[in-house]
Amino acid sequence: MRSLKCRPRLSCLLASTLSLAAACTTSGNSGTTGSIQRRPTGGSTTGSVGSSLGEGCASDADCGGGLTCFTNVPGGYCSSNCDTDANCPAGASCVVPLPGAQICVSSCQSVNDCTRAGYACDTDCSVCVPDGTQTLVSCAGHQAGGGGHLPDGGACGASLGDGGFVSWSAAVEVSANPLTSSEAQGVLLVGGGTSLTSAFMVVPADAGSPPPENWIGLATSPDDGAGFTSQAPIADEPGTISGDPSLAMDSSGNQYLAYFGYDPSRGGIAHLWVATQGDGGWSSPQDVLGPGDLADAGGGIDWPFLAVNPVTRQPLIVFADFAGLFGGFGPYRIKLIAGQPGGTSFLPSVDVDDGTRLAFRDLPSMAFDQTGMLYLAWVEASDPTTVAEDQATGVDLTGSTTNAVYFTTATVRDGGAVTVAPSNRLVSGDAGESIVVDSAHLAVEPDGTGVFVTYVVAASGGGTDIELAVSHNQGFTWPVHTVVDDQPGCATHFHPSPFLDIKNRLWVSWVDNRDGAGNVYCAFSSNSGVSFSPSQRVSSQPFFFTTLIPSSYGGVPAWLGGSQMMTGSGTQLYATWTGAEGGTSNNSPAHVYFAKAPLP
Repeated sequence: MRSLKCRPRLSCLLASTLSLAAACTTSGNSGTTGSIQRRPTGGSTTGSVGSSLGEGCASDADCGGGLTCFTNVPGGYCSSNCDTDANCPAGASCVVPLPGAQICVSSCQSVNDCTRAGYACDTDCSVCVPDGTQTLVSCAGHQAGGGGHLPDGGACGASLGDGGFVSWSAAVEVSANPLTSSEAQGVLLVGGGTSLTSAFMVVPADAGSPPPENWIGLATSPDDGAGFTSQAPIADEPGTISGDPSLAMDSSGNQYLAYFGYDPSRGGIAHLWVATQGDGGWSSPQDVLGPGDLADAGGGIDWPFLAVNPVTRQPLIVFADFAGLFGGFGPYRIKLIAGQPGGTSFLPSVDVDDGTRLAFRDLPSMAFDQTGMLYLAWVEASDPTTVAEDQATGVDLTGSTTNAVYFTTATVRDGGAVTVAPSNRLVSGDAGESIVVDSAHLAVEPDGTGVFVTYVVAASGGGTDIELAVSHNQGFTWPVHTVVDDQPGCATHFHPSPFLDIKNRLWVSWVDNRDGAGNVYCAFSSNSGVSFSPSQRVSSQPFFFTTLIPSSYGGVPAWLGGSQMMTGSGTQLYATWTGAEGGTSNNSPAHVYFAKAPLP
């Protein structure tokens, strides 16, 4: 979770080795970036295209020939959905005139061809669009760049062709529930067979049903994500605020859920809740924090990240300890708690960072290799003024050369005793690199020969980029630093998530606003992160984009959360994200969405 009422910071072309690009195609137009959900913004689409194509309208009743009135186009636009130009009548092309729907639009070759008042010819896609919207048109071979969320580098222009390396499904809403108004921070767990479990932070529509101000919602899918069914929420102490869920599963099929809790009535006292699921359903959550696990009795914690040791089957949780949260700058420590198999009990916490730097530390993550070696990474800010950046105001994501990403390793013995390496290693470090306080996530090859950390850097010309650091000696050195997104210096790219598939290809997904609205994008590398494919869109419909973190959970329903997630199985890629899909303002309720793609 990236915010609380009490927190001080609410803060290359494709390499020849990437041969997948030529092997697969995307759904819809092969020249567009990712798949686009064909859903009108008003009414339904029926019948055939008639003579009223392109005329203004206020509702479907104004359109002849069974056409739909697309009200996202200024003045309304009578048309129908399409996949390619072949779906449109002569004199029309299949385009996205504005973010939201792909429809048939009247073609043009010159300004004189557009006869509807207030319309002009877009030269990139050769279609008639409302004056001032020419830069928002996407078509086969051209992806629009609307400038995004300034100041972020300005308009992006056309994206590189995505090569059609996977075909993402239309988004499925995961978190819909009549008791909730908005949700965020969705995570996904791949169970046995086609079973999926999602957990997410919930903002209730009725604060009395159930009593907590926030609780953790659950949804399951037995059919590989074709649909999700809401489960009973996990509710702990009445009146507490809960967030940042994390899920993991051991080799016996036991599922673990960890999340934080705050008690505003008792000065913000922190809880680290853990629930387990076996044959009898989810257990009641237990607070695994002991009296000596935090540096002070109050304060708080952030970003609990859960993983299971593949050798000992022990659950472990890494989190940020916000000691001194209510007075002064730190100390802020990264802590690790190990449990017994099945989550029956947990040992006292140990420090992960070496304590040699006065810094704000947050957003830890971890991963195991097949031997049970544990790898951990997190973000640090040594200048407190760079912590209260960006997301408290929603203006932009600012970085600092005094910020950094650090790394260490640990061993876990039977019984849970943890030994952390005595010194931390600097992951970031390119000359003049400006690090943003945002997600720093890990992926590790099973044999430990490749360790990958994704994080966010501020570009010199504006905007932010996704960067990957690579180590081939268990984190002692990080010689490879690669920009993952294909539009460096343009727009805001943040919340990266890495995933290694069964062929050791590295996939990275993130959120960006290259097209003006928000979308989830991904890219992959088949050469251990030396280079990446062009970006491909994952989300099927744009959503309201913001970097704003609300001062209270219900303050901005369209909050995108602090993370999104990519994972997979032996045959599928899975993506989970938060977005106000189809929403046009910061009051649009945000929900958790899911999409999948066959693993090429």
